[in-house]
Amino acid sequence: MRGDVKAGRTGDLFFSWKLPIRLTASLTAAMMRGLREVCRCTMDGRSRRETVFEDSTMIYLLLNDEVNGPHESGKVQELLDAGTIMADCPACIEGMKDWRAVGEALVWARGKLLAEVRPMVLRQVQNLKAGKTTVASARLAVKEALPAKLAARDPKVIDSIGILIQTNADLFRNHEQFWQQHDADVLDLWPALELSAICKSDFPRDWPKAWAAAGGKFFDGRMIARKDDPLWLALSDFGFPFAPFSFDRGYWTTEVGRDECTQLGIIGDKEIPQAMTVGKNFELVGIS
Repeated sequence: MRGDVKAGRTGDLFFSWKLPIRLTASLTAAMMRGLREVCRCTMDGRSRRETVFEDSTMIYLLLNDEVNGPHESGKVQELLDAGTIMADCPACIEGMKDWRAVGEALVWARGKLLAEVRPMVLRQVQNLKAGKTTVASARLAVKEALPAKLAARDPKVIDSIGILIQTNADLFRNHEQFWQQHDADVLDLWPALELSAICKSDFPRDWPKAWAAAGGKFFDGRMIARKDDPLWLALSDFGFPFAPFSFDRGYWTTEVGRDECTQLGIIGDKEIPQAMTVGKNFELVGIS
């Protein structure tokens, strides 16, 4: 490690590396919003105080199995850009399910910014889901809706806004279509799902390890499970039993046919998985 990154205790708090951090309400109020007061001079020489956004949501890093921080998200981005920390460095903010790669934690941190324009975000997510807009247009609309004090100028922050919108649109769409995969006839013909890479991952993550941790089994090296397996919910960072399971959209699910499932021993010849329901209404994720 280089620079001024030091691991260990954080003030009077000490956190286990095994679990994401749960900040107190007072600490959250003071640290999570990314706001601070600055003193500016007016044209007549007078000074005034105003609140500005500095992308300073507090992030904890996991270095050598020890919690490190807190760091403002802007500082974490600087450490990442400088190579002081690597892309696979585990990181976490309050509200995350577990430690994730630092880039993914930065997306969660930047989602705090969008709480100020939540109705606009939801409208753009709905439009994107319906094919009425593009990610680029939705991202621009949300950026322009932000109050001046929260204006996002950093391209990486703007990219994170796009990831947040795209992920929520995918979740919203799959929430509406979930029942189709659990129709009785579909369950009979396609009783299982396979998790596999569909494109390059946005953030480093050992998905086979995450699969095993959620209770998944491997069949000829493939990650396949019945549609009614509780691991689909356990795998999700968002509390939904369907993809995307995190802000890394590189892994998705595809249906697996009955013949292949019986050959692999995933399900019996006449066995049909139980039809599942989502269990809750759709709500925006990563924006609070």
